[in-house]
Amino acid sequence: MFDSRYKFTAKELDNETSYTYFGARYYDSDLSVWLSVDPMSDERSWVSPYNYCQWNPIIMVDPNGKIDGWVEGPDGNVFWDPNTNSQEEFNKNYAGKEGYSYASDPDDPRSYTLPTGEGKVIMHQWIEHDIEDGLGGPMIKMEFKPTDNNSNVGWFQTFESNIPDVSSSDCYFKLPDENIVERLDGQYIMNKSDIKQATYFDNPPSTILEDQPGRFYKEGAKYSVYWKAQSSIIINGKRSFTISWGFTIDSKNSGTYIRPNFVKEPTEFHKNAINYLKFN
Repeated sequence: MFDSRYKFTAKELDNETSYTYFGARYYDSDLSVWLSVDPMSDERSWVSPYNYCQWNPIIMVDPNGKIDGWVEGPDGNVFWDPNTNSQEEFNKNYAGKEGYSYASDPDDPRSYTLPTGEGKVIMHQWIEHDIEDGLGGPMIKMEFKPTDNNSNVGWFQTFESNIPDVSSSDCYFKLPDENIVERLDGQYIMNKSDIKQATYFDNPPSTILEDQPGRFYKEGAKYSVYWKAQSSIIINGKRSFTISWGFTIDSKNSGTYIRPNFVKEPTEFHKNAINYLKFN
């Protein structure tokens, strides 16, 4: 017999209070409101503390109120999965898929400890903005906590794109073309196109990478927008690891996101740029 306690959300209805229990808080379906704030609201300061699934319930799920997590694939690469935020959720999402494992730290789904022992990566924000009127792009805020607090640590970034360098004011006027070019991030602002002038992504170096690249697909464009970054942590002058992430826009209202993932080998351009880093 069908259990009427479980409605279309597959969450349990408390018949005594008429509230639906979502694992972290109760929901009043009559008023369409949560009865308490998101338990992870301090880590999601960019959205209302009363949001659900970061305003994107069609794509994302939130079984237990926790932020998203890290998963390791069969090739050994670790990637960010916005729909897997616990071992229990991993067991459900990856049932029957061989070679995958849950990689987040047991006490914090945002955090992934490097097997090298050099430190841990913490994802504070990964937002996949809707493509609206051709404009789109993600927001990322990622932190590296080194094991050795006395080490010289910083993020360094290059990106590949088929749109010329833009600022927030002129991104609407530059159309994508067929050529994808890799660049030093920030060279538009610093007017530095020479790879030998590469500096840290932040100056002075920072353990936090925070970026929000936005690009525009203009009606009549012949090619899709393509933008992909490679972000590396440099420890005492040497690359520790590289994370790739980005997005595409293929129409006024559609595109895809390249979710953050560890890459074993960055591009030659990226590696050569690291060799020319100026250390303070």
